Amino acid sequence: MTGTGGFRQPRELRFRWNEAPVCLHVIPAEWIPDSEKEQENGVRRRLVFWRRRMVCDKIRRYVSGKAPKGEDIWLSPELEPLFLPYARPLPDPELAARLLHNLPFKEILVLLTDLWEDDRIRWWQERFLENCFQNLNALYLVGDCGTQMRPFYDWMYEQSGLLACPSHRFPETDGRKTAVVDLRFSKRPPIRELAEGSLYLDLTSQPEKQRLFGEKRRDISYVSARNYLDTAFKARYNAM
Repeated sequence: MTGTGGFRQPRELRFRWNEAPVCLHVIPAEWIPDSEKEQENGVRRRLVFWRRRMVCDKIRRYVSGKAPKGEDIWLSPELEPLFLPYARPLPDPELAARLLHNLPFKEILVLLTDLWEDDRIRWWQERFLENCFQNLNALYLVGDCGTQMRPFYDWMYEQSGLLACPSHRFPETDGRKTAVVDLRFSKRPPIRELAEGSLYLDLTSQPEKQRLFGEKRRDISYVSARNYLDTAFKARYNAM
């Protein structure tokens, strides 16, 4: 969901992206209060807060009427401040896999997670890896690696001969061939451990992680899932 456009009512755009159906909801710019202009016009803070709450309620009503029950909602950066606190969801596993395939090819995958015993995260990982493992030469699973995914690892090995290597430590790899996918919310990324030239795909899309890489590891290709998808979908919207 994004906030832009010179119209008075939300627009719903449906198209296919990488062979997957996508629905993009574009919120009118006039729905979103402009704090800077309101301050210039001397609008009191209490009134600004009231307007912002009204906007949030308006957008939530629109979302509840359009989004299928149980689906996650992704917000573009300009809408996030209206929904604080807002927890970004993980993209669908198939969508995350397509995103990874669209990035420069890497044959070694390092998956970072700390919720192996969570049924939903375990399901997400299995669906994600089902779409990735056949193109890999090495797979490392770093975190609190439970034993409940062992049958899935055995299945992957039977299908392709690929061994899953669970570990609590970050592996030593060739950065030119390594993609690191981070599923961990509010966890500091392994800044020092990453091999030079690695690709780091942040599925949690947390600004603090991006800032750390910009300050300390400019040799790493940092990719935010939310920013990538927002740019791709906005480009599609602007082309229509």
